[in-house]
Amino acid sequence: MHTNTFNNDPFYANGAPARFAETTNDTGEVISLAERLGERLWRDGFRHSKCGIMITELLPETIRQPALWGELDRDRREQAWKVMNKLNATLGRDTVRILGAGSKDAWKLRAEHRSPRWTTRWDELPKVRAS
Repeated sequence: MHTNTFNNDPFYANGAPARFAETTNDTGEVISLAERLGERLWRDGFRHSKCGIMITELLPETIRQPALWGELDRDRREQAWKVMNKLNATLGRDTVRILGAGSKDAWKLRAEHRSPRWTTRWDELPKVRAS
């Protein structure tokens, strides 16, 4: 997390490592950990410009070393994620979202200056009209 180095604002940069208690592919756990780290690193009075998360030690889903306790909880969470992913695949992306991720309108991609995507998007092909 850091402020902009190219303006005259006070500079602040900080980072923190963290580990999960057990291997996970649970988006909720990742978001929860990211929020805790963000709250710990945040400093009032600074105009933060960038924050990132680096995830390392990625393993195949088949390799899993669970914690001694909590296996039942994990199975229930995995089922919930499968249902959420199925709903989003069926009803459209972001139909079901994690509340902590914010609302759909909280952040929008700034794409007003994007080049046309005629070669990759059928719906953006120019339309020709006969006069």
